[in-house]
Amino acid sequence: MMNAKPAHRAALSPCPRTGWDHVHAHAPIVAATMTDYLDQIAVSLRPNSVIAAHENLLRLATFLTVDHDDITAVRDIGRRHIEAFKIDLATTPTRNGTPPKTATVRRCLSAIRMFFLRIIEWDWPDAPTRTPM
Repeated sequence: MMNAKPAHRAALSPCPRTGWDHVHAHAPIVAATMTDYLDQIAVSLRPNSVIAAHENLLRLATFLTVDHDDITAVRDIGRRHIEAFKIDLATTPTRNGTPPKTATVRRCLSAIRMFFLRIIEWDWPDAPTRTPM
């Protein structure tokens, strides 16, 4: 049987600097935990939900690898990292140059919080002891 690329990975074509390749190169444990999570939720969630989670986690992972190179694993992510990410998320212009909408920021943060809650509940080795959000 041929291994098909999961929908969330096939749907996006990240650029080398900010894609999963960049995250894998700079924080392989973070990349593995996040992509394993995406594979798990792809089993039970709608494709668009998985794609949104993918975009949000990739954004967080890219932010961490660029601005917080002390992060080598998801369990190392603390409140200060999330607070810095929230500021970055809310102040970085969108692709069309406009400020992000409050609802967009809220959805992104909600998806990331759900990621933390689930991997903690699933008792994954790379899960933090509590959600940093």
